[in-house]
Amino acid sequence: MRKSTIVLIAISLPVLIILALIFWPKATVTPPPQTKLTIWGFASQTEMQGVLATYRAQSPYVSTTYVQVQESTFKETLLKEWALGQGPDVVMVPSQQLVEYQPFLSPAPATITQYTFATQKTLGIKEETTVTQSTVAGPTPEFLRQNYIDTVVNDAVIAQKVYGLPLTVDTLVLFSNRDLLNQAQIALPAATWEQFVQQVPRLTIVDANANLIQSGAALGTSDNILHAQDILALILMQNGSEVVDPSSGQANLTADASTIQALNFYTDFARISKTIYSWNEEQEEALNTFAAGKIGYYIGFSADDATIKQRSVGLNYDITAAPQISTQHPVNISSYTLATVAKSSNNQNVAWGFVSFITNKNNSAVYANASFKTPMRKDLLNQLITEQGTSIYGILAGQALTARNWYRGPNYEKAQAILSDLITTTLGGSLALETINSANQQLRLIQKQ
Repeated sequence: MRKSTIVLIAISLPVLIILALIFWPKATVTPPPQTKLTIWGFASQTEMQGVLATYRAQSPYVSTTYVQVQESTFKETLLKEWALGQGPDVVMVPSQQLVEYQPFLSPAPATITQYTFATQKTLGIKEETTVTQSTVAGPTPEFLRQNYIDTVVNDAVIAQKVYGLPLTVDTLVLFSNRDLLNQAQIALPAATWEQFVQQVPRLTIVDANANLIQSGAALGTSDNILHAQDILALILMQNGSEVVDPSSGQANLTADASTIQALNFYTDFARISKTIYSWNEEQEEALNTFAAGKIGYYIGFSADDATIKQRSVGLNYDITAAPQISTQHPVNISSYTLATVAKSSNNQNVAWGFVSFITNKNNSAVYANASFKTPMRKDLLNQLITEQGTSIYGILAGQALTARNWYRGPNYEKAQAILSDLITTTLGGSLALETINSANQQLRLIQKQ
């Protein structure tokens, strides 16, 4: 063989190898078929756009449609859609009501098939998209125990099956009018109920005809306090009583001393004969009244902050932790939704993949930052507590660890009405063992419906 031929082969062979590497068909997974997912939730489009954009980039074969629904019409509309075999693939369900929606939901599968798309240029010449298929374990009760705050295991697991995963949680907090506290020479908002009952009389102004001119705190009634049932449940739980058993979820409102004491304590704020009298049934709705600058203390969920800002003009106020009987053993009330998958969905594997994706550590953080809400993953909470300290974000993160629902079961609205009636009956002076027992029986009855 001539020397020139050898040289030509020596030069050409690497080129041929490179060209083969570039243009030779690669072994790749067959791309999955195009899929559509419809998601219903209470969050705004702005709050969801970050996690949705990330999901679309990773899963281009899935087109997602997010629908923000109104709480007032959510239940009726959703049940109608499901009755027709329609509705969303993924729906954010209030955690207290998971049992009610459970017949329409699909539990997490043992495994979830996922596809990852990656686009790259080979040697900077040819652009290729490769598809990688992987199988991951579906969420289990143990996974929830390891990664989320304790209440999630009780709320999201039915018959040892996981029916949903959470993103963020809200808890009751104490809103205080800084100007009114300053005028009453109160330097710091109350951290305990003992401090609270000492400060409320100093914040309350009553005229000669016993009319409330300024309220120290909006407590004691039901109809004109937005979160009356949650506040009463908080006091009951802190005092050692339970509306439902934390483990079984069965109604457990016992007519014992702790329950009676909690009911009397709450309603005493609306009894004119009591030193802590600061509210009554004639007052305007509490949230609006606080926004108008006429209440010293208002207890609500941190989400109420947006409404207060919208309805007030230059209100000078603080947000601190909910009052406790003991700050060493805090008890808090939770409010959150679970991302669930509809049984009627034709894309349950993809839907559960979506739920797992948006609730992982990175995307939970993205959503929490976009919505200014508190994540429910322990790793993110630990980071917030360390970094935020005594700021409102650190306070909410700390409260999340000791927060839980006061009710689990169907007919949540009826459960709220039962507690409202209990407040009204107690305020009317008719508190008796039979009243509490009757409320408990009503709760058990609606749980069976």
